[in-house]
Amino acid sequence: MVREDSITVVVEPTNYLESDVVTKLVEKGVSSVVINRDTLGDASRDGRDLWNEVKACRYRVITLAPETLGSEAFRRVINDPEFRRRWRVFVMDEAHLCDLWGADFRKAFSDVWTIRSRAPEHVAFMALSASVEPGRQTAQVLRCLGFRRGRYHMDRRDCERININIIFRDVQYAYSGYDFRDLDWLVPENMTKAGDVPKRLVFCETIELGHRVTLYLRSLLPAHLKRVSNIVIRHIHSMNCPDCKKDGFAALMEIGDERRTSLFVATAVLDQGVNIPRLKAVVVFPRGKTAAAVIQEIGRAVREGDEQGEAIIYVPKGDLQAALEYANSDSAAKPGSTKKGTVPKQPAKPTARTAPSASDRQCLSLRLMVAAHARGFCVTRQINIIYGNPGTTHDCGRCSSCMEYPVPLARSLSDSVAAPQSQTSKAKLLVKDVDRIASDLLAAAHVVRQKSTPGDGLFVGANNFLSLSFRKAIARDFLSLDSQDTLALCLKTWRYWDIAGDALWEVVRPMVICMRAELIERHEDGKAKRRARDQERRAENASVHAQLTAVGLANVKRVSLVMPVKPEARLGPPLGTMLPVLSSSVGAASGNLSNVPQNSILQAIPPDQFYGSTISPNRRVEKRAGDALDRDAGHVKHPRLPKLHFKRAVSTNQMCVGIDVH
Repeated sequence: MVREDSITVVVEPTNYLESDVVTKLVEKGVSSVVINRDTLGDASRDGRDLWNEVKACRYRVITLAPETLGSEAFRRVINDPEFRRRWRVFVMDEAHLCDLWGADFRKAFSDVWTIRSRAPEHVAFMALSASVEPGRQTAQVLRCLGFRRGRYHMDRRDCERININIIFRDVQYAYSGYDFRDLDWLVPENMTKAGDVPKRLVFCETIELGHRVTLYLRSLLPAHLKRVSNIVIRHIHSMNCPDCKKDGFAALMEIGDERRTSLFVATAVLDQGVNIPRLKAVVVFPRGKTAAAVIQEIGRAVREGDEQGEAIIYVPKGDLQAALEYANSDSAAKPGSTKKGTVPKQPAKPTARTAPSASDRQCLSLRLMVAAHARGFCVTRQINIIYGNPGTTHDCGRCSSCMEYPVPLARSLSDSVAAPQSQTSKAKLLVKDVDRIASDLLAAAHVVRQKSTPGDGLFVGANNFLSLSFRKAIARDFLSLDSQDTLALCLKTWRYWDIAGDALWEVVRPMVICMRAELIERHEDGKAKRRARDQERRAENASVHAQLTAVGLANVKRVSLVMPVKPEARLGPPLGTMLPVLSSSVGAASGNLSNVPQNSILQAIPPDQFYGSTISPNRRVEKRAGDALDRDAGHVKHPRLPKLHFKRAVSTNQMCVGIDVH
């Protein structure tokens, strides 16, 4: 880039990073341009053609997405002789995404290597990343970018963030509903203004989870901070969302903790190279899907200055157990001793025959990190072993395994403000419920329009007054509408809120109350039906147990009959008439019926009187057991005695009966 006549092409994963890179380069006096759908549209409206400007070599740095590399417009640019002469460098930023996203999410990341056949031979290729693991992931990234062994230079540096305290915490409370009591500490109980909440960023796995977390945290705020004008907690779910781009990112980049928004809930959209000013703490709830994702997410904290930050990672209990099982298995190396600070080594590279799937391979390093936390080993030291950093011979002295970090207590249930949907979290809205809500909202819009506009001052229909997009927004968060402010959040771009907001809330409020009551009643009815079915099943089992007790087979777990292969062999009287015969030949503790006459058993059950219900969990069987036994070997279960199983013999014509006793 020192050469003013050279051109550099930079591939970035997101539009935000493209704009961020170009902004900083322009500040340094380097002419740069972003090529994406937004910039192309803006330039077209101004009467400009960005592709022609790029082709004319007006910019020294061009940033674009990997999908753009295969476009026809880019092909015409790189075929221009003057552009090819000046094109000197190709940069792939966030190169670890070739492995994480290239497999399924964005396949263009796995095809970046194809640009080599179209680029001039003098172009130097460069790949940058802070979280590429040595071994399999590095090999995958090199393959996707077309680097050949012996033809590239690897500069692997220390990626340890010594200014971040990595704190692992176990998830104590369930988070499948609308209560997240593990995160109560994020909102102080005695807060009075937005500045009382330090600037923090909470990463969630999905948009839906981030939305539920946002609703719960907002419910913990004091009443005067729940107003729309005091948005203390904001959900940033997509870089392509207009509201997130306009308001969310702008508030996130504001310097200072006294702004309206202090706590941000993001859905893994800010974990790739985004520099957020004055962000001291990052919370990952729950842990990321891969080790690379966790490293990227915790790396958003304290990216400037000499301050010490924190990265708090919540680990579900199931992950703790899975991580310990993996660490104790043959797939991972055992630690050399039980002394604190001894860390498991990296697992051996799997062979092609036994190599796990891509998703499983990516989480093996994360399992080692979780296992180190569960065993009390230094987590930072384990991360250094995974990434080949120098600090592998000593503990860091600042992670949750090396220091005691008190776990914040959840608010008491009496003081905690319940989330709006917590009462009906087990009874979800059905499709027919959403359709009915949308229909009722359309009728309500007609009434509100008439009440809110004097005479015929508003010449719009109900469908245009409250459009389908707004009705969907209300229906999506219908059960969480506990106040007029929450309704305003759903309709914050609705142009008629000032004149009709109060009237709409007066109509929507009773609808929400009725729907909650209906869902609670539906849930209670479902529980009553399940209790009735369970009671009926217990009564039937008690009846079967009484029948078995009457014939001396109360302690029998299973009866197995090996049936003959020949179809002409006939079965005798109903199975119920055989129980006395079986009980007369076996004691209460005996499991051998070899003394029972086989011919009498064969001739005792006619096929038209024996009925089977299933041949296997996934295959039905005809009512006649004789037809079922003509099939492949399988289990036939008697409908009235479900613990009696029959199995066809494969290589013998003899019949024997065995009883398994508890």
